[in-house]
Amino acid sequence: MRRMGWLGGKDPVYKELRGVDLQTGLFTLRQIKAATKNFDAVNKIGEGGFSCVYKGLQSDGTMIAVKQLSSKSKQGNREFVNEMGLISGHQHPNLVKLYGCCVEGNQLILIYEYLENNCLSRILFGRDPNKTKLDWPTRTKICLGIAKALAYLH
Repeated sequence: MRRMGWLGGKDPVYKELRGVDLQTGLFTLRQIKAATKNFDAVNKIGEGGFSCVYKGLQSDGTMIAVKQLSSKSKQGNREFVNEMGLISGHQHPNLVKLYGCCVEGNQLILIYEYLENNCLSRILFGRDPNKTKLDWPTRTKICLGIAKALAYLH
């Protein structure tokens, strides 16, 4: 489903990405729409100030997280370029894997490995008593994983 390629175009995000050493794959918008069922709200798993995240299923059965950045925000463009530059070249067991991106038309999309259990902050700090509760040994293990990832990035 992924393909390697060159990013071209006149949009400012293309110009910014040309200087970034991308070590990741390129996806087409058609592939992303198929994986997310055309960005169906049922597949929405998160939302931020400049993006929405959808769960997707690739044609080979791989689950993915699809981060669709706002095409109307310059902050979204900067976030896209920063994430591509910072994450594309890093591989570590405690970092989420970036599979690739899609830059097509006005769409800026990042494709990550899908991780179960939603957002770590919701699990650690959520107030919903029905959500997963983590014991202290599990919390400690998570903190050690985070520390290892930070040490790797540093």
